[in-house]
Amino acid sequence: MRTLLRLPYVVGADWFQYYDEPPFGRHDGENYNFGLVDIHDRPYRELTAAATRFDPPALKARGATARPDASSGVPRAPKSPLANFKPMLALKHWDRERGFVKPTTDFPMADLYLCWDKNAVYVGLYAQDVVEEDFYRDKAVLEADRAEWTVSLDSVTAPIRARIGAGLEPAVSAPGVGVVNLSGKPGVKIVISSGVNLNTRNIAAMVLPATLFDREHFRVGDRIRLSSTFRSHGRSYRTEWDGEFKLAD
Repeated sequence: MRTLLRLPYVVGADWFQYYDEPPFGRHDGENYNFGLVDIHDRPYRELTAAATRFDPPALKARGATARPDASSGVPRAPKSPLANFKPMLALKHWDRERGFVKPTTDFPMADLYLCWDKNAVYVGLYAQDVVEEDFYRDKAVLEADRAEWTVSLDSVTAPIRARIGAGLEPAVSAPGVGVVNLSGKPGVKIVISSGVNLNTRNIAAMVLPATLFDREHFRVGDRIRLSSTFRSHGRSYRTEWDGEFKLAD
């Protein structure tokens, strides 16, 4: 809640839900115990005590504190930046606070993150991408309709383009650039793209080797410049980022 209060575009939040869900679940099988009280109306003491103490007007009155982001320095990458690229775990071990890239789009619908090691800069993408296969003949989404993620570098003539999402493997235009894309299909072992229908999260990461920036290796203090654009399925919306960034510890 304190984090939400720091975001200027958040106008409210709610706790879902007051009661635990019934033991045998809803019609769709959901049966979690995330209520303030259980199904017998008995409060969860620690949770209700915290809710009672919470004072949004007082916290709001303190004013917002500046949040760190990539403009203050790009953090180092975790040991294995592309590890655990699966639902609820992809990008979780990144420093997404310090690595957050502010969008240049007025109404952004996606987030971008940066981190680095001596060999590469890693770019992470978290977006909503609604794809409904029933609108396609044989439920085959057209390549031209898939989400398009581009990254442009001063040292590279053409933008690096990746087609991601729609339950298909990523397609990348530049050799030597790696892209992984979250699998929206339970049980799929290989890392492919986000799924279709209710699997709307399009989470991806791109590996940009130091050689693309005309360097053999990166080190603290190096500066990089890049811009990026994400266009969702069917080009329904666009989010853009652009800036120069200093690599930090």
